[in-house]
Amino acid sequence: MPTRGSEAEPPYPRPRLIFRNKVIGSPIPVGNFPMAFGNFIQPPPKFAGTPGKANCHGQSVSALAKQYGGLNNAAAALGYPSVSALQNAIMEFCGA
Repeated sequence: MPTRGSEAEPPYPRPRLIFRNKVIGSPIPVGNFPMAFGNFIQPPPKFAGTPGKANCHGQSVSALAKQYGGLNNAAAALGYPSVSALQNAIMEFCGA
């Protein structure tokens, strides 16, 4: 039988691990499907225009229309519920 500290045994006692199916406390209810409530922190959107400049809104709208083939497509691709919501985000970005 090997002695402690030899190559066959580590110099420390091996812990005994016992796993049991035991719930401690009340489980957290999660529902029947994945769902998130509330707003998650997102970085502010960035658009092509320069905030504070008079042509910021126009440059941003033009760039999005060219890139996505129209504002309807841009709003959908960027996750806005409508073109109006996209326009509001652009105005907020530009500081209007």
